[in-house]
Amino acid sequence: MQNQTSPLILSFGVSDPVGAIGIQADLATFAAFGCHGLSVTTGLLISDTARVEDMQAVDPDWVSDQARVLLEDMSVAAIKIGALGSVENVTAIAEIVSDYPNVPLILDPFISALPEQGMDDEDILTAVRQLLIPQTTLLVLSPVELERLAETWRDSDPSDTLQNDVDYLVALGCEYVLVTCMPADASKSGTGEGKLRANTLFGEDGVVRHDVWRHLPGIFNGAGSTLSAAATALLALDNGQDQQGQDGDQSDAGIHGRRADACAALRHGQAGAEPPVQGRHLTLPHLQPIQGILMTTTSHNDTLFARAQKTTPGGVNSPVRAFRSVGGTPRFITRAEGPYFWDADGKRYIDYIGSWGPAIVGHAHPDVVKAVQDAAALGLSFGAPTEGEILMAEEITRLVPSIEQVRLVSSGTEATMSALRLARGATGRDKIVKFEGCYHGHADSLLVKAGSGLLTFGNPTSAGVPEDFVKHTLVLDYNNVEQLKDAFDSFGSEIACVIVEPVAGNMNLVKATPEFLQAMRELCTQHGALLIFDEVMCGFRVALGGAQALYGIKPDLTALGKVIGGGMPVAAFGGSAALMHNMAPLGAVYQAGTLSGNPVAVAAGMTTLKLIQQPGFYEQLGATAKRLADGLTAAAKEAGVVFCADAIGGMFGIYFSETPPGSYAEMMAGDRSKFNAFFHAMLDEGVYFAPAAFEAGFVSAQHDDAVIDATIAAARKVFAALK
Repeated sequence: MQNQTSPLILSFGVSDPVGAIGIQADLATFAAFGCHGLSVTTGLLISDTARVEDMQAVDPDWVSDQARVLLEDMSVAAIKIGALGSVENVTAIAEIVSDYPNVPLILDPFISALPEQGMDDEDILTAVRQLLIPQTTLLVLSPVELERLAETWRDSDPSDTLQNDVDYLVALGCEYVLVTCMPADASKSGTGEGKLRANTLFGEDGVVRHDVWRHLPGIFNGAGSTLSAAATALLALDNGQDQQGQDGDQSDAGIHGRRADACAALRHGQAGAEPPVQGRHLTLPHLQPIQGILMTTTSHNDTLFARAQKTTPGGVNSPVRAFRSVGGTPRFITRAEGPYFWDADGKRYIDYIGSWGPAIVGHAHPDVVKAVQDAAALGLSFGAPTEGEILMAEEITRLVPSIEQVRLVSSGTEATMSALRLARGATGRDKIVKFEGCYHGHADSLLVKAGSGLLTFGNPTSAGVPEDFVKHTLVLDYNNVEQLKDAFDSFGSEIACVIVEPVAGNMNLVKATPEFLQAMRELCTQHGALLIFDEVMCGFRVALGGAQALYGIKPDLTALGKVIGGGMPVAAFGGSAALMHNMAPLGAVYQAGTLSGNPVAVAAGMTTLKLIQQPGFYEQLGATAKRLADGLTAAAKEAGVVFCADAIGGMFGIYFSETPPGSYAEMMAGDRSKFNAFFHAMLDEGVYFAPAAFEAGFVSAQHDDAVIDATIAAARKVFAALK
């Protein structure tokens, strides 16, 4: 073996006469990848193709002696540990591998076909947890196996989650945990034909990668064992290449800079980057050894997400971007054009979030880009009035008749927060009414969920919001006219305003009924309260004059955003001149902003407002959204999947339910796990929908028939796999 050139792997495991699992399967897998396996048998199985009858553990002294002889004679590129047989074997192997801290260690100690060993089995798992997991580079196990392992340190408790168990293992010193064959659809747990499964790789920063795949028909014995063996082989292949010419030097100096581990590659993945790392946390980030085998890739998205989480809470600057609702790694976008954007790996996606609404004319429209460039050349910000602010105010008041005067701000949260302050200041009242599922920004008094009774005041939905801040906020059901009447009967003289999304987009797309909005208008007028339409999302999205133009209802105040900035940070609130005269410097209601009316942002917004006034713009935009919704619905129906879609103007919603929801409660009743599987499968097909079941989607003027057809074709393929 002195002239051996194939990478060497030392494998500890049981001997299976059938060859489906254990040492025999490991050696076959290693050979398939061009590696040479060195084996140390930990136990002997009595088995046939149907089942394992029994296992006899090998004497630990024999295990230790055999491993020592091999390791003293040859340099190994990786170590794999399978089933161990006894506590004594765990102890012996843990002592051996501790002498080789720079060699990647893959641990796959479970073989589901083995019979339960009772208390002995629990003792073995406890020893594995205490002695081997702290030395492990990659631990491979199923959710059931993880639960069995977790029982060695905690009682069975429904409140404990898989993530908590993984965090515990990582805290022990295990660098990565790969949980395999998780049900992608949490509502269905079988392993039958056609079930979607997911492999999730966890590290110290949380989820590194989440991939959905289809379980093949039939029952397989040893698939998990060969998965971990393949990962080990790919590790060894690269390590073996790095060892050539190194004379088998096993010293720290010889190993540093040439040993690699697949999981480090998943995190770093950039050629030339070799951060100094000690122990089994190895370097050489050019290695991508588990690519394809773990159903992961060394993605630049993974690398950027890992970096981002070190300096930014959750790795993102707005929570929905983190993919927490759907799982997996967020896509980091590098550029966008028309109906597409590209991620850090260079993959192109059909984009259906459109910067969450603003990109109504498509990404990087040449007219908008030129307007921004021209404005930037004159100066980025002045902190003084500009003519551009006047032009935008004139344009908004011309297009939205309910607005006679308008104040520009920088975000939708500022717009709604200021409109509420104005309503309270103008009426001299404190109480406000909002609706469950409507999001109006992250101002304290609006981060509220419904109380325990229909007419109880709300509870904060965010830490850091005192009860006193929301004690005047009444939360009602969307589209519930009777509740609204009851609220005014009880508190009419105390209510300053009602704030509503006339077309909700933050519990997915949910349209208000005309009766609901008309009752709202009449009750506010009757009781002297103000009606605020939050059209930050739907303003200039569903119609040129916003939702109020579609419904024919005139609010007292309107909040705008998104489209009026054309992709830049511009928002606004406005109403009658009499109401707006309450604002400083004319009145006592204070509001200010350093970057309000920023000249570069206003230039982007004004150009966008001109483009959307072209003849037929909204007719075409609405037809595009409807064509998408109808096409998706038809594709789901063909596949027998419970699904529906809805659209209004340039907004659309997709729902895994029989009918479109009319309230937050109805939206919550949909199949969110099925949505998550759909989302990831469409992402793989190059279609980017919102990464949460509670967000509306958006089309642009650049989503032509070919783009919509490509989306529907991808969905037809995905729906067929989902049924």
